[in-house]
Amino acid sequence: VVAQGGHGGDGGTSTFGGGGGGGGAYSSISSYSLSGITNLYLYAEGSSTRVCGVKTNNSSGTIMVSAQRGNNGFTGSATAGAAQAGGAAASGVGTVKFSGGAGSVRRSGTFSVGGGAGSGAANGGAGTGTTAGTSASPGGTGGGNTFGPTNGNNYGGGGSGVAPNDGSGWQPGKMLFRLSWT
Repeated sequence: VVAQGGHGGDGGTSTFGGGGGGGGAYSSISSYSLSGITNLYLYAEGSSTRVCGVKTNNSSGTIMVSAQRGNNGFTGSATAGAAQAGGAAASGVGTVKFSGGAGSVRRSGTFSVGGGAGSGAANGGAGTGTTAGTSASPGGTGGGNTFGPTNGNNYGGGGSGVAPNDGSGWQPGKMLFRLSWT
């Protein structure tokens, strides 16, 4: 599972534009016995836990694997604020887990960038200045680069924030559920 990144922050009406969204976390398991299991349930929980994953049979089933989505970037304001974290590996379930990278802080007069998603090999990179956070396959890089704000890349890249007085933040990359069986 690669969780969805966070949305980029809205521009607001002040000096500092919206912050970049954090990248989604990564979790995987190498094997799971499907004996007695009739269905697999894919889920994405709400704003409190921000966890997505796969459960056995139904919504109250056992969690097989899960990963946490990145935090949304802060709305623009009169101050720079803090970076928003990516999804935390510790909040997921799996045998291999990596965190998403943080989005960059609100920036004066311009856009901020998103964090990269966790991948099967490493934590996602944090977004800094106008350089989006990086990731390795299957994770996506954050949105935003030297050419301007963009959506987060699939899978799990955080969206970039937008400049002051410039509307809504950019969207995160999609989440990924990859299942294989024998």
